[in-house]
Amino acid sequence: MARLLNDPDNTALIHETASVRKKAAFYCEAERSFYLQKVKCKFINEGDKCSKFFHSLMKKQTALNSIPFVITSQGTTTTSLEPIVDEFIGHFSTIFGQTVPTSPIDWDVFKEGPLVQDFEAKNLNRKVDMLEVKEALFSIGNDKSPGPDGMIRKILCGSRFTHHLRCAKLGITHIAFADDVMMFCRGNMDSVTVLTNAIKEFSQVSGLHVNPLKSNIYLAGEIKDNKHDLLSLVSFPEGKLPVRYLGLPLTSQRASERDFASLVAKVDENIRKWNTRSLSPAGRLELVRSVIQGVEGFWFQAFPIHKTILDRITSLCRTFVWGSKFCKVAWADDTLWIQWVHSVYLQGSNFWTWIPSKKDSHFFKKIADVRDSLLQKCGDRFMIEDNLCDIGDMKATKVYELLRSKASMRPWMKVIWQPYIPPRYSFTVWLTLRGRLPTKMNLHFIPMDNRRCEFCHTEEETTQHLFFLCEITSLIWGTIKNWLKITPALSTLERSITWARRQRHNHCAKRKLWRLAILSTVYNIWRSRNGVYFDKQPIHADTIINKIKVGIYKVMYRLFPQDMLDL
Repeated sequence: MARLLNDPDNTALIHETASVRKKAAFYCEAERSFYLQKVKCKFINEGDKCSKFFHSLMKKQTALNSIPFVITSQGTTTTSLEPIVDEFIGHFSTIFGQTVPTSPIDWDVFKEGPLVQDFEAKNLNRKVDMLEVKEALFSIGNDKSPGPDGMIRKILCGSRFTHHLRCAKLGITHIAFADDVMMFCRGNMDSVTVLTNAIKEFSQVSGLHVNPLKSNIYLAGEIKDNKHDLLSLVSFPEGKLPVRYLGLPLTSQRASERDFASLVAKVDENIRKWNTRSLSPAGRLELVRSVIQGVEGFWFQAFPIHKTILDRITSLCRTFVWGSKFCKVAWADDTLWIQWVHSVYLQGSNFWTWIPSKKDSHFFKKIADVRDSLLQKCGDRFMIEDNLCDIGDMKATKVYELLRSKASMRPWMKVIWQPYIPPRYSFTVWLTLRGRLPTKMNLHFIPMDNRRCEFCHTEEETTQHLFFLCEITSLIWGTIKNWLKITPALSTLERSITWARRQRHNHCAKRKLWRLAILSTVYNIWRSRNGVYFDKQPIHADTIINKIKVGIYKVMYRLFPQDMLDL
């Protein structure tokens, strides 16, 4: 560094300094990673035991959560426990509000709406008759499961809800929770006056007042009266549309492409963050499924998304998954989104017999097309409920699976797509079987000087040569076969998968072991080939074999920890 300060224009010193700085940063990060791993190992061994290390962590956490002192409203400092508690109670009591006088309830208001009659109230409180329960259960059809749909699951889920340990009883009721309220009226003086009077009367009776700092009035459409006169009737500041609420844009008109800019920006932001991480293709695919499509579905629940926006999001996801300008496998464009129409739009008609009129929007006509497709697939609406409803709830995923065009299921798919197989193994073998693995010969359209195998440097790098005909990979396959006592000749990947699929007479653990061995071998050969091609790593067959065995051991030990096979 001193030499560089004396000779700042020396190019060689600049490159040498950058190299030294890079090495220093690497070693610092390696040291930090080592100590972090050491701490994790210690926590795994002693963190869940009644040890000195565990109690030291508890003391440290207690010290971090404690409040050693507070400064009172008079400006003095107190360290005693009881004054600290009193100070907190007094402080938040003033924030939550004070008791205010309220007006009596005008019971004549309730007469304007529907009322529960006396006999109806008594009927709601009467005891349940066992004969009534029997009649209700026996009235269920023979093709139905005995039980009230939609209720059992809610009861079971509710029984599992408990407060955490040492949780004090809450001193507030559900009325104290604040909810957002939106009230709509016409843009004239009479409507606004009625609305403001209703708010004032509600405040006088309940004691709950509107916070003008957290409220706004929005004017949209045609305003008949003077805008300033309308604003003078309320104590809220005027808000400007569009405004975001719960992550969605609220506008007075139909949402345009500009209103979806935040959705595209959110998707692009997530993808940019993920691009900085080293993710496998299966990991990228899982992020697209769980996060991107979840955000997209949340927006679509509120309003339909423009096709141009969907195409833009699809393009971003396609580039993120494949990481190149071309796709190894065609990207499906038959995505289906289902949103049920509320009965108010049907004007009292039955949804299953409703016929859209010419003036209905294209969106409602598409919903009718989906309904007709469901009826054509299932026969009648009762069969639809049996096939698509789970305890009274309609599942959009089941509707999608029923309507989407499906490719024919190939036999090898049931072998590679299994829950116990790591997704990176399945994804690599899937690309290989589809003929889309980017070997040198599959990239024939890209100019390349050397298309020979990276392992043997004798033959062209085809999929068949890379995995089975190369002398290095043949040695790897032979070692794995001898290790697992596999006698058939696994000459191609298709034959290997077919052989593994037909081993139904063997023990479950052995079947999973053989399938896992084939997929792990293909994955590690491909990964080692990439290491040789891109990072100039040395070729060691023993190293590749050890990686294959380690991958098999990890999965098999997780599946069969007690009766692990003697490998």
